[in-house]
Amino acid sequence: MRVRAAVALACALLSACTLGTWSEEEIDRAYPMARSPALGRRGMEKAVGALRARVGGRPRVRSLSLWDDAASIEAQNPRRPADLDTYTYYRRTLQSPRPVQMSSSDEEKLEASLFYLDEVPFALIPGLARRAPTEVGIEGGRVTHLDVRRDDGVLVMSFSVGSPRRSGSVVYDAAGEVVRADRM
Repeated sequence: MRVRAAVALACALLSACTLGTWSEEEIDRAYPMARSPALGRRGMEKAVGALRARVGGRPRVRSLSLWDDAASIEAQNPRRPADLDTYTYYRRTLQSPRPVQMSSSDEEKLEASLFYLDEVPFALIPGLARRAPTEVGIEGGRVTHLDVRRDDGVLVMSFSVGSPRRSGSVVYDAAGEVVRADRM
C-alpha cells in the first residue's frame, strides 16, 4: 500500500512539474542578447559612431564588448598612444572615458593587440549571433555577450552562449569561420 501511495504521489508531482523547462518568453527575458538591439547593426553603429565622434579619426581599440544593453570599448588614447581608456556606451550615451591600468607585459603587447574599428565585420555579427548557439550545441541557447579582440594577431569575435542549463562560447574569425567552440 505504501508503494502505491508513493508512486501515486510521485506521478501527481511530476505531472504538475515542468522539470525545469522554460518558455521561449522566459528564455528571452533571461538571455536577451540574441534579439537585442545592441547586437543589431544599428545598435553597434550608434555605439561605434559615438566613440568615433568623441575620439576623432580612426580609433584603435584593444577590445569591443557588447551586452544586451551596453557596449564597452578599450581604445587607445589619441593624445597619449601608450595609454588605453575604456568608453562605456549605456542608455544611448557614451560615458566619460576611464583609464585602463596596464601591466608592463600589457604595455609590451599593446601595439600587437590593437585594431581599427573598421576591421570589425559588423555586418556579419547579427548572423553569427543567431548561429552561435547551434555551433556550440546548446538547444534554446542565447548569446549573452560578445567580445572582439586580437588573439595571436588574428581578429576574433567570441560569442558567449547561455541557456537555463548550459553555457559555452564560440569564436569566429573576421571572415565568420569558426575558430573554436566550447561547451562548459
